[in-house]
Amino acid sequence: MRTRACCSVVARVALFAAGCGREDAAEPTDVVQGMVLASMPLGPGVFDLFTFCRPVVLKPGTYERRCSVPWVSQLYVGYGEFAPPSQIDSVWRSMRWKAWLDGSRIDLAAFGSSDRKLAAFPPAGHRDVVVRTFDVTIFTPKPGPHTLRYVSDADGRRIEVTWRFTITPR
Repeated sequence: MRTRACCSVVARVALFAAGCGREDAAEPTDVVQGMVLASMPLGPGVFDLFTFCRPVVLKPGTYERRCSVPWVSQLYVGYGEFAPPSQIDSVWRSMRWKAWLDGSRIDLAAFGSSDRKLAAFPPAGHRDVVVRTFDVTIFTPKPGPHTLRYVSDADGRRIEVTWRFTITPR
């Protein structure tokens, strides 16, 4: 009896220590405010939040943007960085990212990322770039107001962007 009690206490302490100092973060298949998150790259049939909300930020700072989004069954909310093709890997490795959807932290590493090539991208001086974004997609987004926040930090250059978007009812 004493051995089992001791093991139980050790197990509880180990579980507590494992979670200590860690913020629980949403992973693929988790539900945030009634919406299912999925790891899915932008592709056919998936609408991109940033078609409706201005995404590009070129300087460090804190930004807030507002927009309206029509209801869709899948909404891609992955954000990221762009750079010339030969530099995207080193730029991406230098960055630390955090994100929240409606106040819930997102475990970005669990979602992975993907690349898209853009030719003559205006924010890059009309040069060809690779845009690397996290593969975060919302299934059955709820109509109404939402908040998406991304924070990136690279070499002390911190960018914090909050999008307050409203999904219109069907």
